[in-house]
Amino acid sequence: MHKKSKKNWILLLCIMLCAITVISSFFIPDLLLNKRKSKLAGNIVVAPESYYVESGNAMARNTSSNLTSLEQIKLISGTWESNGSSCSLDQGFLTENEAVSLARYSLNSFYDMGVFPYANEANYNNWCSWDAELYCYTDSLFNTYSAYLWVISFTRFDNSVTHTVYMTEKGVIIGATTTDTNYTPSKLMAAYTNQSVKTIFSDEDITLLEKTKAPNGTVIKSVYPGNDLSNVTFDEIYILNLLSSDGELESYYVYQYSNDQIYGIGISPCNTSQ
Repeated sequence: MHKKSKKNWILLLCIMLCAITVISSFFIPDLLLNKRKSKLAGNIVVAPESYYVESGNAMARNTSSNLTSLEQIKLISGTWESNGSSCSLDQGFLTENEAVSLARYSLNSFYDMGVFPYANEANYNNWCSWDAELYCYTDSLFNTYSAYLWVISFTRFDNSVTHTVYMTEKGVIIGATTTDTNYTPSKLMAAYTNQSVKTIFSDEDITLLEKTKAPNGTVIKSVYPGNDLSNVTFDEIYILNLLSSDGELESYYVYQYSNDQIYGIGISPCNTSQ
């Protein structure tokens, strides 16, 4: 009898311990959570900056992707105050191959106009390798939007000629040079029409209002990396008065220049001149 009674007490004790454990599992976590809430009440902690990086980048990229062609040019040229620097090729919206293909395609307009010797036609003279660089220009005031400039050099297979293109990510050629000094271009302004402006500025809503010869003594400031205009002769400088897609009146210089080593064409907002 004594042994049986002892076994009953042990069994009862085990049952009581199990019951206490089960009941505790319902109440103890809640008690601990309430205690932690009371401890943290009124204690404000700043979230780490890393928490906001991705959303900030996404917002900036979305804002930048909505820039018009002319707005990108203004940011890159410094008409809108900006900070520019070299960046990795994967930072922009285009891959390197996409940028190279777009540059060749965009050069077709200038080739057809007779003012640049290189386009994407597949012929013997256009067998070229390429080298690409990417630059990022971010507004200085809020750092909320950026424009990217591709600088792409096409070098002929025999290294005899190099064509360098300065292009926005919308495919606007804002500068192009060639070391082909045997090339004889047409006059730049003869080819500018309302339709060519839409193509060159990659915006069907742009309208050419007027084209006029720039005043004597007009000086074009070099604003693009590696594009030195200090020792060249400007063959033509004209002003294009445009109506932009948002209804604003815009004025842009278009120009040709050369020396004994290089020939080039360019586009820049009028207020970037000196």
